[in-house]
This record gives sequence, structure tokens and C-alpha cells, in this order.
Amino acid sequence: MRLKLSQEEWEKFRPSQSEVEAGAHELFRIGKFHNWFNGGNISRYDEMDPLGKEEFEDVVAIILIAAAHARSATKEG
Repeated sequence: MRLKLSQEEWEKFRPSQSEVEAGAHELFRIGKFHNWFNGGNISRYDEMDPLGKEEFEDVVAIILIAAAHARSATKEG
């Protein structure tokens, strides 16, 4: 299922920067453990280049928004 949210819904479910960073750190740690990052010489999330880090955080934010939306829909339904 693909999220089709209005701008207002995106804002409603948008995670804080600290939530995004916490999720990004955990996803990166798990990804390193499972060798998802082929050939990467970085060992920590904080070592990512700024553009890569921003894109990674965007992915994490979308995942967190989807989770918040699903949680909200479950409570309403």
C-alpha cells in the first residue's frame, strides 16, 4: 500500500528531528549488521556524507509517517 496523504496529514504525522535521527541510527546499525551497505567504509551513521545522511533521514521520516498513519487508522477503525 502506498501512502496518499494530504499536505495536512503529512504535517500531522511528521516525526520530530530527534525521532528521525534515532530511527536513522537504528536502521543504519541494523543495516551494517546485515551488510546492506556494500563496500561502505563508514562504520557509524554520523560518518555519512551530508547528502547521503539527508536522503537516509528522508526515508526514515517516510517510514515513521507511514507507521504513525497506520497507528492512527487502527485507533480510528
